[in-house]
Amino acid sequence: MEGATLKKETIETKHEEFIHDVAFDFYGDRVATCSSDFSICIFGSSDGGDKTKLSGHIKSHEGPVWRIRWADPIFGPLLVTCSADKTIKFFSEETNIPGVDSRWNVEHTFTQLKECSDIKFAPKRFGFKLAAVQRDAPGQLIVFAPGSRTNLDTCSIKAQIKVSDFGSNCLDWEPEGIDNGEMIVVGSNTETDEQLGRKPLPINENEKTEEVTGEELRIFGISGAKITPIINLHSSKGHNGSIKDVAWAPQNGKTYHTIASCADDSKVIIWRFDTGNDEGNFGSKKSKNECKFSISKIVDFESDEIWRIKWNITGVKLIGISNTADETLKSIV
Repeated sequence: MEGATLKKETIETKHEEFIHDVAFDFYGDRVATCSSDFSICIFGSSDGGDKTKLSGHIKSHEGPVWRIRWADPIFGPLLVTCSADKTIKFFSEETNIPGVDSRWNVEHTFTQLKECSDIKFAPKRFGFKLAAVQRDAPGQLIVFAPGSRTNLDTCSIKAQIKVSDFGSNCLDWEPEGIDNGEMIVVGSNTETDEQLGRKPLPINENEKTEEVTGEELRIFGISGAKITPIINLHSSKGHNGSIKDVAWAPQNGKTYHTIASCADDSKVIIWRFDTGNDEGNFGSKKSKNECKFSISKIVDFESDEIWRIKWNITGVKLIGISNTADETLKSIV
């Protein structure tokens, strides 16, 4: 609405160190944060509804907590986190405790993993399923699936695939999950020869050597216990650096997909991805060779690095979070 103003509230989180992630629940009523102080905080509205108060505090990890996600409400009040302690933890909420608003308990812990940098629940139409990417090289994409939501101890690795030689930073599911087209986009690190301790020789002394860029933005299809590479979003006009975040827009009737990415080159790129069929899904009837991509838009913020990006519910508005003090939120498209 024209002339409307946003309400702003400063929340004292009680975190003692840097906050790495903030996540709202499905309804936007509660927010969870995670930090380098190994802890998680959950906030909700006060009794009057005007102020936000701390309703839960969890300190279960033994290292910085990188990401936190809420499950869809059909699976109950459930949080999942990944940490530098090389674990992924599920936390369920226990209510109706006398004298206490609620209590969060560890319901399941995945151990014996490499350090994961991002986690995302699948769209609910695919059931209770979680994907993760590993920060440690070589980067792996892992999909976890439990036998049932009521018994997370049965949760196990359903499928995994190597994504990058240099570790991965972020992922996002295709949000609508049309037909049998489970798809994930993964953003990874890229390394130069100099960083790897090698010095490539130029063709002649007057030519400059170019950086070696890896397959830092890739799309995968998931079918049962198999993950299949579909396409690499790589272009000479694309990113020149490690990917910080990716966001897959809702399709909303379009016959193609839209994916946004941001990297440490200060660019945000909007990619168009065509699967080769009218429905826009990657099904068994279509070959991955029919998939193609193009760059729709490049926004260069120059000295301002964009760290996170997010589409609105209709997939037409993209917001980015920068590292500048004067303007944190930036409208990109």
